[in-house]
Parts: sequence; structure tokens; C-alpha cells
Amino acid sequence: MTDTALTTIDPPSRRQAGRREASKPLRVTGRLKRTLDLMTWSPMTDSEACAQTGMRLPALRIALQRPHVRAYYRGQREVLREREGPANIRALVAVRDDTGNAMARVQAVKALESIGDTAADTAQRVQAPGIVIMIGASATVSNADR
Repeated sequence: MTDTALTTIDPPSRRQAGRREASKPLRVTGRLKRTLDLMTWSPMTDSEACAQTGMRLPALRIALQRPHVRAYYRGQREVLREREGPANIRALVAVRDDTGNAMARVQAVKALESIGDTAADTAQRVQAPGIVIMIGASATVSNADR
């Protein structure tokens, strides 16, 4: 007679089953990625996107506290901003050319004039930490210089 032992495999617990869908370390995948993509690319709020993907809203809020998740979300928003940029310019030109409202025309012109290379604008405004030593300047410091 042969001795056959029946081996039973316990089904995964709820926590283990949920871990299969969890994102890999320092990566945004699964439900979290689908939720963030819905929030970015469709006109959905965070709660609507969570309801559609089956993710819990508190889990999304906790995930958004992690730097790699925020970086992914910011990156997606930047792509959206770049994609929509030309349409925004066309809309401003249409307001400038077609509206009878003089104030709206002026604001459209101002907005069109201010659109530029934001990276170059930001680089010019960055302040670096440090101390400035002025040689040959007077030793008195007025209240305006402080």
C-alpha cells in the first residue's frame, strides 16, 4: 500500500490577494496607475477615479504621500500641460481676435505675451544660498539693505 499524503493549499488571505495587485517597490502599477491616469487624462475627481478602478480613497491619499507616486503624477500632469499648450494658445488667439469685450482682448494679449520657455524663466529666478562679500563698499548698512 502506498502512503499518499494529501496536501492542501490554503487559499490566499484577503491581504495576500490584495498584495498581488499592489505596486512593485518604487513603481506605479496596477490600480494606482489606472487611478492616477484617470485623474489626469479624464475629467474625474479622485473619488470618481477610485470608484471606477476599485481603489479606496484613503489608499490613494496614502500613496500620494510617497515621492515616487507624486513624481509619476506630476510627470503625467506635465505631459498633459504640454499636450494642451497649443490648444490654449489657439483659444487665446481666438479671444483676442473674435471677442468684442476689450478687457478680455487685453488679458488674452497679456497671456499670449507671457507664454514663454518656463524652464528658462525659472532658471533666471532661482536663488542660490550663500554669502555676498562686498569689497570696497562702505561699512555702514542702512535699514533698506537688510
